[in-house]
Amino acid sequence: MSDRSDLADGLSPASIRGACAAIGMSDVSTRILVDTAATVAGSSRLRDAAIRCAQLVFDSCLPVEEAIASWPVGVSRVGLPLFFDPTVLLAGFRRLAADHRRRGIPSEVTRATLRDLDLWVDHHRSITGAWEVRETGWLARHFANRVFQLGRLQFEPRTLELPFAVFTPRLRNPAAILAEGGRRFRDDGQFADADGGSAATGSAAPQATWTSRFVEEERGWQGSVVDAGGRVQPASVFLDRGDWNPAARRGDPVIAVHIPATGRFNGPLTREACADSFRRAIPFFAKHLPGNRPRLLTCESWMLDPQLARFLPLDSNLASFQRFFHLLPVPGADDSQTLERVFGGTIADWSKAPRDTSLRRIIADHAADGIRWRMGAGVIVP
Repeated sequence: MSDRSDLADGLSPASIRGACAAIGMSDVSTRILVDTAATVAGSSRLRDAAIRCAQLVFDSCLPVEEAIASWPVGVSRVGLPLFFDPTVLLAGFRRLAADHRRRGIPSEVTRATLRDLDLWVDHHRSITGAWEVRETGWLARHFANRVFQLGRLQFEPRTLELPFAVFTPRLRNPAAILAEGGRRFRDDGQFADADGGSAATGSAAPQATWTSRFVEEERGWQGSVVDAGGRVQPASVFLDRGDWNPAARRGDPVIAVHIPATGRFNGPLTREACADSFRRAIPFFAKHLPGNRPRLLTCESWMLDPQLARFLPLDSNLASFQRFFHLLPVPGADDSQTLERVFGGTIADWSKAPRDTSLRRIIADHAADGIRWRMGAGVIVP
């Protein structure tokens, strides 16, 4: 690992205060972070632990998630001051800001990206009433030069992880997506392990399952196609090489789309705001991080559950967001993210679920009637 002096300097109360000002953190969050930095500075044990944690994120060759898992502070966090984790991340702010300047990344992108930290502080404050940050692994991606906010949406260079192959037409037609071979699906087009492998939506008994087929031939590709509603169909289709080009398969570079919550920093998820973000994404990465050339955008989110479109107004922001994508099912999809994002956690009794917004009312009412909400996915081929 490199010399630790710049990270140690970045942990000082003055540096943390400067980072908070540059990002635009709230006064309360800034005060807690500066107090945390002072506590860390006053303890050799905490200071050494914080520097080691920062080195793992910013200097090691480990993926961010593994770096966080390797922090020498224990899972229980006993004895750590409030906001220890975000203070460690902020220690790398000056290094990140310098790298962004070198790459020509506008300062407003840096600021908008890192403000996600305060957005999550707001989120937990509104849900639990506590001043806390639980998303260290996620937020570390922002500080490690992986996530960038461009307008309303966030983007991250990734590889395609879903078991599908995407093809683009030589003529101006929609893209086609085929499932990998050997995958088990239900009759409703969802993966067999969706909803915990239980019965499909509205069904009293488990559905029959079938296995997808994918064959690459000299003339083209044949396999199980994903329809416009995000369902994998058992009937096989053939894509001729003369008419179609392969765009991406699992393991190929893509740009992942993330959706920061509406709040103090982010306005409504309007179609216009999303369209602006999508237009900016691929040119941004081509200019500022040209290491690979992703050819499509992907997203996995509760917002891409195709069932939502059945009950939401056509002109609603969420329904409009879905229409940007060719929808896909997700292996093992369940309702956990839906419940977390919409209600703040699991619901034991749907009759008692809060219905203070139209979205909560729609989700609660139809869940009470047997709908199984689940994570969805989608791709955009620019």
